[in-house]
Amino acid sequence: MIRVSKLGLTSVAQVKEGLRSGNWGLPDLDDWLIRASIGMPTTPPEMLEKMMSPEDVEDLKNGLIPFESLKLHVKIWCEMGKPNQNI
Repeated sequence: MIRVSKLGLTSVAQVKEGLRSGNWGLPDLDDWLIRASIGMPTTPPEMLEKMMSPEDVEDLKNGLIPFESLKLHVKIWCEMGKPNQNI
């Protein structure tokens, strides 16, 4: 059984509401990572650990990376076998 934090439950609730209404508002980092991992063989924690640098995270938080770019990067990263890019 996977334990989910209160923040994680809030993020899941926001994603569910966005899927239901189509109105995403201003998503936070957790929302974007959850949405980008839908249908992909990865999880948000794995993406943070292996795919994203601290600078990438800050760029996402500051709205400098469009969601479509993140989703494409996740797709390509998964197709490449999810190499650890933070070595």
